[in-house]
Amino acid sequence: MRTEVSNRFIATFPVAGTARAFMRRIRLGLLGCPVYFYRAQMVDQMLREAGWRSERVERIGQLLRISAATTRGDSRGARSCHRSGHRA
Repeated sequence: MRTEVSNRFIATFPVAGTARAFMRRIRLGLLGCPVYFYRAQMVDQMLREAGWRSERVERIGQLLRISAATTRGDSRGARSCHRSGHRA
């Protein structure tokens, strides 16, 4: 993501532990599709590890809306980190 975004981004993540998450896990699991759900702390940790910081975290229904910025003023020196989602 770092190569596609310079200093800021907004993203959404499906929330772990909801009734919809349970149903999606069953439905998509039967199709053989991996499905991932998140908690705010998990997203914050992933961002920090990748050189980002959360500016705002909002729960909107069954989604987390995250506004993030680089931890440095300049994104050229920031390290890149690719990480797959976490299962709830």
